[in-house]
Amino acid sequence: MIMNALRKFLTTLIHIMSWKVTLALGLMVCLGLTEGVSLLMLVPLLQLVGLDVQQGTLGRIAELISSVFATIGMQPTLITVLGFYVLIIIIHSLLKRWENSVSLTLQYEFVVRLRQQLYEAIANTNWLFFVRSRASDFVHALTIEMERVGATTYYLLSLLATAIVTVIYILFAIKLSALITGLVFLCGAILLLMLKGKTKIAHETGEGLSDAMNRLYAAVTEHLGGMKIAKSYGVEGRHVETFARLTEQVRQLYTDAVQNQAEVNYWFNIGSVLTLSLILFVSFQVLSI
Repeated sequence: MIMNALRKFLTTLIHIMSWKVTLALGLMVCLGLTEGVSLLMLVPLLQLVGLDVQQGTLGRIAELISSVFATIGMQPTLITVLGFYVLIIIIHSLLKRWENSVSLTLQYEFVVRLRQQLYEAIANTNWLFFVRSRASDFVHALTIEMERVGATTYYLLSLLATAIVTVIYILFAIKLSALITGLVFLCGAILLLMLKGKTKIAHETGEGLSDAMNRLYAAVTEHLGGMKIAKSYGVEGRHVETFARLTEQVRQLYTDAVQNQAEVNYWFNIGSVLTLSLILFVSFQVLSI
């Protein structure tokens, strides 16, 4: 069900925004790669300040960077390495500025197009469906839900870009040390299985929050629209009680979502530290890398 919704969302996004999706995704991938290259440039810097990086995996990285400098006919001196490092950071900053502009433009243009299409569909719907539906449902869909669609668009593109960059990094890591890469995969799979239940809770909480906000919008719209009648009959207290109950439900769902996210972050951070410690121990004590 989730995958079908995701596939439909991507299809709609590509159909409406076309080449802008490719541009935004490409910029995000380039940002991830330049970050990796800037980290690799720290290896020759460590070597130039006197640290031994000729052994094991660092040695292979140092050889790779030296071969790149040799290809362009330069020696990896302190000035050239620092110059390349500064150049990479400048390129990364320029790409980041461009990516922010493209991504935000894409996000808001997509929301505007969807909002216009949805409003047109509501205006052209048949009379029976329209009178049976609550106006608050339409208002909620055209406002809050559309804003969530915009945020989802950005996060989804970021996820796809991260996946592409991760695949590239994995291939590079396998070339450096297939055994350590396999160990990282194993630890990551175990960590994902541990967090599977929390992820399901987050999904259910998100659905519940969307429904609760929809009910709250309905109450606000209907109660304010009928407040004159309620006052004439002296039943405005019921409206206050209903509104208080709905806002309390929204507050509780938000609290549950925040607590669940904090729990996920807690276990993820602990799992990451344990994984890193295990990999370092195996690398130095067992494999002598």
